[in-house]
Amino acid sequence: MPTPSVEVAARVTNRLIIDELDYDMSHEISRFQSLARGVNSDECYIFRLEVDTHIIGEGVLFFLYGSGGTRKTYLWNTIISKF
Repeated sequence: MPTPSVEVAARVTNRLIIDELDYDMSHEISRFQSLARGVNSDECYIFRLEVDTHIIGEGVLFFLYGSGGTRKTYLWNTIISKF
C-alpha cells in the first residue's frame, strides 16, 4: 500500500489522519513478532500466500471465513501488523 510522502504528511491538518500517521514503529514490529509466533500451520499457509501475493503486486481479493472461534481475527491482525 502506498504511503504518503513526508511533504504531504507535513501539510496534513486532519486530526484523524495525524492520529493514523502517529504510531510507534518499534511497537508495531514487536506486535507482529508476537502475533507471528502464535500462528499455526494452516494460518501460516494463508499468511504466506497473502504476503507473497502482496510482494509480487498481484491484485487479489481474499475472503477469510469460518465459524466463530476459528481465529479469523487473529490471522487478520497478524497480516495487518506485517504491513
